[in-house]
Amino acid sequence: MRVLYRLQHHVALTRPERHAVLMLSALLLVGLVARHVQRHAPLSPDVQAAYAEDMRLLAAGPADAASARAWPLLKPPGPTGPVPLLIPPAASASATAPDTDTRINLNTADALMLQQLPRIGPALAERMLTYRETHGPFQSIDDVARVRGIGPKTLVRLRPLVRVD
Repeated sequence: MRVLYRLQHHVALTRPERHAVLMLSALLLVGLVARHVQRHAPLSPDVQAAYAEDMRLLAAGPADAASARAWPLLKPPGPTGPVPLLIPPAASASATAPDTDTRINLNTADALMLQQLPRIGPALAERMLTYRETHGPFQSIDDVARVRGIGPKTLVRLRPLVRVD
């Protein structure tokens, strides 16, 4: 306690500042203790069993055709590269040809197709569709940066996954 008293006089803290420092120090200590307890707390057998069952189901793959369509989005990237994007049913027959471009066409894609792209959610997909309806089709991939919410970093991520015809 003497050390704290000498420190407060040396630093010349006012009474409210001393209380604020003391409160922040106490909160920091409580946070560190909670973090330590959370990291080192053993899992209950029920939680361990549920976790093991979930991992087994993920490793087994999809059980029916409906979940098989969404399954490529759930698998982690393999040695061949990024996770493949889902192809719309109309284009799936032509996707088997080796020379087919599987990138998403920004001028024909609907909102669900656009949402498969990284960093594109429902709101941004709708803005892209609205921009396309208002200004006409995208002339180049760089035109996508004119949509509010798409910056240079997002454009760099989108470039290898999209095309403009």
